[in-house]
Amino acid sequence: MGTGTPNQMRNYFWCAFRWIILLFVVNRVLAETRYSVAEEVKDGTVVGNVAKDLGLEMSSLKYRRFRVVSENENPFFDVNQDNGDLYVVRKIDREELCRGSGACLMELKIIIENPLEIHYVVVEIKDVNDHSPVFPEKEQRFEIGEQTLPGRRFQLHAARDPDSGSNSIRTYILTSNEHFEIDIRVSDDDKIPFLVLKKSLDREQKNRHLLQLTGVDGGKPPRSGTLNISITVLDSNDNRPKFSRETYEVEIQENIPVGTSV
Repeated sequence: MGTGTPNQMRNYFWCAFRWIILLFVVNRVLAETRYSVAEEVKDGTVVGNVAKDLGLEMSSLKYRRFRVVSENENPFFDVNQDNGDLYVVRKIDREELCRGSGACLMELKIIIENPLEIHYVVVEIKDVNDHSPVFPEKEQRFEIGEQTLPGRRFQLHAARDPDSGSNSIRTYILTSNEHFEIDIRVSDDDKIPFLVLKKSLDREQKNRHLLQLTGVDGGKPPRSGTLNISITVLDSNDNRPKFSRETYEVEIQENIPVGTSV
């Protein structure tokens, strides 16, 4: 076999190295076993029989020191060396582990000795509806002039719900009234509520309006949170002075003293 130039040998080396890395990644992905479990489940809940799924001999699990290796001092999972079950050892809070609406995945390393085997197990933590929508403030105040035209929009506080997917905020509901309605603008994953004036206000009829906005999530059963809305109607010069009667008539004597009240 002939030898190449140093540059050719270097290229051969890096090409072979990349293939080794690729094969390692592919083998690792193919070797991964996946499970799923809901957050907040009780300690001892079985996720799956990992020994059976990996094709291990049950009788040799103790001898081969079948175990989970975790970098966390307080791991969430362990294995039973008698039957090969993977189970939960402490409470799992998905919102502490993962933020956002994407999949919450935990990778576990399973080690078996004599001979040494390393397997990777992925557990997806499923969300449960354990949080209610919460507004940043209990009350929101507005001052709206009675000359304001219908169609005017006022942005309201949006509720926040750390749950994900269908358990997050789904809609907003406004108490029934004749002057206002709710409009929801969807932006990315957020739903932003707006108060819309649908009928002109009249301060002389009612100078203050009290409403309630309810944020509802998509859980079953759904959870909700509320925001109180206080609206003060500002006066405008929309009324002329009026007398109690259009014409006043009175009869007086021609000789009454000056200064007499008529």
